[in-house]
Amino acid sequence: MAQAKTLNKRELKRVLDYNDACERHSERNRAMLLFTHLCGMRIGEVVALRVSNVIDDNGEVKGELRLGAEQTKGSRARVVFVPMRMRKEIKRYVDHVTVRSRSDFVFRTQKSHSFSSNSATQLLQRITAGALSRLVFEDSIVEGHDPPDADNHRNCGDCG
Repeated sequence: MAQAKTLNKRELKRVLDYNDACERHSERNRAMLLFTHLCGMRIGEVVALRVSNVIDDNGEVKGELRLGAEQTKGSRARVVFVPMRMRKEIKRYVDHVTVRSRSDFVFRTQKSHSFSSNSATQLLQRITAGALSRLVFEDSIVEGHDPPDADNHRNCGDCG
């Protein structure tokens, strides 16, 4: 299986900007994306996170996430270090959502169910593809070429 593409800083900024402008659940999507990028977590680990994994008993964001064997690929427990930027993003997201219990999943679908790895992957791929297709479109215009998909290009006013 091929290695997943890693976003550079410019691409990540474009994806986050696109998400913030065009997505209905942008806070959730942003936090999920940044967990994969800033913490190096797999999407299955991200969707398996419980509130108790990321928030301590005092309501503060943890600097280290201890993932149990049932939450990781290969069934091996591991520790994930959380950089300060990600801690701020987690705090922002958790302040935005309603948390009923520390055993709740951190990320829920619009119907309040937990995500599957597959559905979360499809969501983040759709957001990334939308953002990066806009980047290719804009780069083509700057360089004076016809964009590769100019007829089908959607601006944010058309985002659904």
